[in-house]
Amino acid sequence: MRLFTRFGKVQPLCWAVLMLAASPAMAEVAVPPYFSDHMVLQCETVAPLWGTAAPGEEVKVSFRNQELQAKANDQGQWRLELKGLKAGGPDTLTITGSNIIKIEDVLVGEVWVGSGQSTMAAGAAGYAKNDEVLAKMVATDYPQIRGYSVRGGKWLVATPAANGGFSALLFSFAVTLHKDLDVPVGMMLGAVGGTPSGAWLSPEALAADKPCQDLIAVYSQTYDQQLADFNNRVLPAWQKSADAAKAAGKPVGRAPAPPAKPGTARGQDPGYLYKAHIQPFVGYGIRGVLW
Repeated sequence: MRLFTRFGKVQPLCWAVLMLAASPAMAEVAVPPYFSDHMVLQCETVAPLWGTAAPGEEVKVSFRNQELQAKANDQGQWRLELKGLKAGGPDTLTITGSNIIKIEDVLVGEVWVGSGQSTMAAGAAGYAKNDEVLAKMVATDYPQIRGYSVRGGKWLVATPAANGGFSALLFSFAVTLHKDLDVPVGMMLGAVGGTPSGAWLSPEALAADKPCQDLIAVYSQTYDQQLADFNNRVLPAWQKSADAAKAAGKPVGRAPAPPAKPGTARGQDPGYLYKAHIQPFVGYGIRGVLW
């Protein structure tokens, strides 16, 4: 769910979507999917928790020796912050409103987000075939390392059955960090191979970058001419050569792509991968990002 701004505050429209997608009992307390069994909370700093409930509903969170309360606002939004958690666990986190949510096997440690292209997205199993060190990591149980991705939708404990599916880069980083610091490690992955950088920009970052805006403005002045040239010259020329190749029984090459619309990334709005794979994590307590 694409719910959260850079500072963890929720966009009103997205909250409406979350509330509509919640269970039919609208009064029930609900949380995003990464607040779930086997999760890792960030240690030593702020670890926010948030969700929805009936407007005005009192929500209580209990974890270790901290008991916090919040009241859902008029839009049904609530948010709390666990602070100064010491690394360790596992523990149970309880969220209480009109219903009770018990989140089991919760660890506290170092949480890192991994993002980017194929270097980050590629699975550990593939690289382990030619890397003895990584192969040993993949074959080992790490009960204090956990991984989460938007695509997977749940936290996985690092076992030999799961390790091969983790990002090779993020997983090897997590194992090394765990050994060096002797604390639990949480991996949150949002990466897609072979993607343009513009797909990973937040709309705010693009709007605030003057060089980018200047380039878009310059390109916009020539776009119509480029499109006309593509339709009137480039595409017909390719079609002619493709027809000749087909008639001669030869392979037909791929059709040329039209010029991209100004301000788009592969024909989509800039930041479409950011919205799908990174924005859902925004607001979650983390130590840092690997890109």
